[in-house]
Amino acid sequence: MKAPTKQQLRVLAWIKKFMESRGYAPSVREISAAFEIAPTSAISHLIALRSKGVIQYGNKARAIVINPEWR
Repeated sequence: MKAPTKQQLRVLAWIKKFMESRGYAPSVREISAAFEIAPTSAISHLIALRSKGVIQYGNKARAIVINPEWR
């Protein structure tokens, strides 16, 4: 399995910080606003992180879960 890219690790670190401070996962729009990227780009980062086994997410809003080995 490939390792996350530097940008994906930046997104992951931001998600962790967001979750620690607020107690819930960020939305795609919040991720895209934080990095000044399109929502589709934020989704692409999430898909890549999921395919690399870093996160899991479901079909409902704010359903991102960081896998224990990446916490």
